[in-house]
Amino acid sequence: MKTLKNSTIQKIKDTVLKSKYFTLDDFEFQFSDTERSLLNILFIPYPQYEFTIREIKVKKEKQINTAISLYETSYYEEEEKLQVIMSPGEYKNIQKSICDKLDIAINQISQWLYYIHIELENINKEVDITNTISDIKAKFEKQFPDKNEVFLAEEIEELKAQLENIKQKIIDLEKSSQITQEEKEEFEVVIQQSSDNLLKYPKRTWYFTTWNKFKNLNTNIKLLLEFEGSILKVIEHFL
Repeated sequence: MKTLKNSTIQKIKDTVLKSKYFTLDDFEFQFSDTERSLLNILFIPYPQYEFTIREIKVKKEKQINTAISLYETSYYEEEEKLQVIMSPGEYKNIQKSICDKLDIAINQISQWLYYIHIELENINKEVDITNTISDIKAKFEKQFPDKNEVFLAEEIEELKAQLENIKQKIIDLEKSSQITQEEKEEFEVVIQQSSDNLLKYPKRTWYFTTWNKFKNLNTNIKLLLEFEGSILKVIEHFL
């Protein structure tokens, strides 16, 4: 027989059902019939993401003061507590906490579901940016087979003119209140650094470092600059 009542099991499943990120079918629920282990939920696509509730004994120090002693003495008494173990946690891959009531432990399931959602989003971002970096490196290597090739004077002037054009667009966007002064200044720093590096870096290195600088800037502003929202469009603008 399962340790938890059917009504409690249903409450646990209802907590998952209320999630806007997942469905019950995304999880495997294990309700133990052992005394100490109460619940284990596995996220099926990533089994390392799990949520566990179990009973534990915690030693708590008690203070006593007797009439025949001038000093306080202490002893330890075991108390029944509930331990919640979730992966991922808020900051750590594995997060542990102790609580007194099962309702408090069950309420942490919704937090765990949110942490999974955030972790999956970041996995996708990491995969996307890794793939994009590989694509852009391959593009530069094909475009500039000689990694030591430097810019000609006329190429530098042309690129500086393009950077200056972007700078003017940024100034106009700030004047028309479409972006803030802070956002304008952030772009201006990148533009100035990119312009200065034209005389310092070989072509391939300049394109890669410039792409890196622009890729981290506000995507909505890059749309206003007609980069079409794509990181690759930033460099294609210069090529």
